[in-house]
Amino acid sequence: MKNKYSTFSKTKNEKIKSYSEGFCTLTRYYTIIGELSMRKSRGYRHGTRRLFKKHTRKKGLRPPDYLLRDFNEGDIVDIIIDSGEHKGMPHRRYHGKTGEITKKQGKAYIVSIKQGRAIKKIIANREHLRLSRSVIQQSN
Repeated sequence: MKNKYSTFSKTKNEKIKSYSEGFCTLTRYYTIIGELSMRKSRGYRHGTRRLFKKHTRKKGLRPPDYLLRDFNEGDIVDIIIDSGEHKGMPHRRYHGKTGEITKKQGKAYIVSIKQGRAIKKIIANREHLRLSRSVIQQSN
């Protein structure tokens, strides 16, 4: 039984057999129906539709006060990724994490984050950082 979309002349059972036994590399991308399918792409920002979504009232241009923010070494900051600014954006796994600024590198800051036993150093621009709310509450 040939599929009208298939360019290869294998039957459905032969395709499944060759896929399960691993003989033919051409049939690796076939689904059970027999149509050619592509592998799922896993880009740098995949799975971030809801993670980077802005609140309705916070869409558009940001107020310019974030440009005036200046952090010092030893400040405790939260990494909150701003999806409107693409430069200096850390990886999505660090969104919401809290760390300490170790030094400044150009316009960006290096933030040390503890992840398990390892200490990770994240390079992020100031648009993606804010002073930690836990530190602000303790000082008040």
